[in-house]
Amino acid sequence: MKKAIAAGAVAGLALAGAGAGVANAAYPPQPAGGSASASTAGVGTPITFTCGTTNPFLAGSTVNWVTQPSGPSTTSTADSSGIATVTFSFSTPGSYEVVCSGTGANGPLSSSIPVTITGGGKPTPHPTKSGGGGASGGGSQAGGSSSSSGGLAQTGGNNTLTIAAVGAGLLLAGVGAVVVARRRESGNA
Repeated sequence: MKKAIAAGAVAGLALAGAGAGVANAAYPPQPAGGSASASTAGVGTPITFTCGTTNPFLAGSTVNWVTQPSGPSTTSTADSSGIATVTFSFSTPGSYEVVCSGTGANGPLSSSIPVTITGGGKPTPHPTKSGGGGASGGGSQAGGSSSSSGGLAQTGGNNTLTIAAVGAGLLLAGVGAVVVARRRESGNA
């Protein structure tokens, strides 16, 4: 019986090790590649950001956009080529990074696009949002009021099915080990 339990434990550890490798295979996220219509612009000037140029997102998938530091977030939809776009207008001068994240064919993708906003005064807001493949809704105005999608930022937890499959495998290995141990014990009695 001790040998059966040891064999079950070894099988479970082997599955856990293989599952951990699969679950973490795509981390950290690969660079999506991105650009901005302008790297420096004045307050209130709309800037279009494009992401997915190096490694495209899955066509039709949601791409999350966050303006840092402490800026608003929004989403857009990747077009048929896996490219996502969004337009932001900034109301406060400073240095910002617009981060896009989503899912590509080989797992999570993320890129950061720097932009510098110059000038001062009261801007004319131009919140717009564009994106291939049916993006809708309002855009965001960093450093001021925003219209947000209301969703949470994507943190890379897109491996729920992998984790479930690994858990099911571990459960089955444990159950199998218990059944084998009980059969062997009842056969030796």
